[in-house]
Amino acid sequence: MKIIGKYSQRWFTYNELSQITPMPMAWDKTGADEKSNCTQRPGDCLAVFRYLDGLSRNRSTWARSQLWSVVDGPWKLTNRDSQGALTFAFNDSYSGPVPPHHITGFKELPFTSEEAEYNVLAAGGANGIDVGYLPTVNAPVPPPGKQVGQNPVAGYRLQPLYTWGLSYFPYNFSSSNPQLSIIKQQYVRQTIQLLENQASIIQGPLHGYGHVTPGPVGGFPVTQYLSPKARKGDPYPYDPAEAKHLLDSHGWQLGRNGVAYCAQPGSGGAQCGQGVGRGEELKFKLLYATGEAWLESAMLQLKSNAQQVGIEIDLVPMTFNGVLARVYGQDCSGAGCQWQMADWGQGWSYVPDYLPTGDELFQTGSVGNLGQYSDHHNDDLIKKTLTSSDMHLMWNWQNYLTDQLPVVFQPDAPAALVESVDNLHIGKQSPTLAINPEEWYFLR
Repeated sequence: MKIIGKYSQRWFTYNELSQITPMPMAWDKTGADEKSNCTQRPGDCLAVFRYLDGLSRNRSTWARSQLWSVVDGPWKLTNRDSQGALTFAFNDSYSGPVPPHHITGFKELPFTSEEAEYNVLAAGGANGIDVGYLPTVNAPVPPPGKQVGQNPVAGYRLQPLYTWGLSYFPYNFSSSNPQLSIIKQQYVRQTIQLLENQASIIQGPLHGYGHVTPGPVGGFPVTQYLSPKARKGDPYPYDPAEAKHLLDSHGWQLGRNGVAYCAQPGSGGAQCGQGVGRGEELKFKLLYATGEAWLESAMLQLKSNAQQVGIEIDLVPMTFNGVLARVYGQDCSGAGCQWQMADWGQGWSYVPDYLPTGDELFQTGSVGNLGQYSDHHNDDLIKKTLTSSDMHLMWNWQNYLTDQLPVVFQPDAPAALVESVDNLHIGKQSPTLAINPEEWYFLR
């Protein structure tokens, strides 16, 4: 979608200017002894990028490179060992605001798994770590009215960290989907959303850590962008009876194999819908990423819930990269493209485009629109959020798309359960997932 004319000042600030990352003038080079003038001659910038990108690929030189030692921020990289551990020292030339007793250095340690890191956290002592991450499977259930439960790691403080974004998984609206005519039916997507028990997933596999995703605008933290309707909570709370009613009232019947089939084809109000043939069954293939215990539990729960109303979901476990490769079409040919839903478990983050206008995720043809959803009215509503700062236009768009359900909204799981030693102040965690060690200090 190309817009000619005026853009919203808010959109331009939050979603365009926010992408600009200033770099030191010392990096304006195309070779070891070849200076450039990218700031004045934009034509030089591609050559500068290629030179810097080439240097960055040699990780062994990161800590000893004179070029990379020139930084504008509060930290300098001083060492990278063969295991990938990174050591940073405070940049004494940094002029930004910092506490008077801030830490002067820190080391980032890689771990092979969540369990390996948890073992180091639990061991404590001189060989422990000051800040780490707790696996969800070890998370204590918060008591009523509390954000966290009794910390299983002695001597540490536990803080859940959530991303500014939303969690969902898309349908495949491309022509490669053999069930496309069924997926296109809004009532079918409503049925599946009614079977996605967000509250149960949060209380069960997520151990009480998580937030309901109410629609296409992030529900946590609550902002002015979230419509009054969305602030009321889950618009499709778990309701298998209503899900069954939707299918029954649109001409579906249970077959002897327990799978619902279309008994009333046609486009009438009590029929299966345009393009759905007699005898077609409610069978879907759902790819999901392995490695997240809560996600696997959520997928099994959805499969079980769907079976109650005659929907068969074939779960296909894959690696995180494998799921995205299929969805992006990089590893997609023939039957490999014939997925109906795909869940990589992480949804979408509004970073660095902080304004949740929907043009990157749900606009026809946008790169982030992985399911290739297309709706002209939705595109028109999105356009208005880009050209006006009127909050009602943002609310109108999200309310419409929440009803259309181009994706399955699932709980927003914590990006991390942050553990920090009791005597270290690290402050409130950022929903952009940035860390600011220059603001950390040990309590006296």
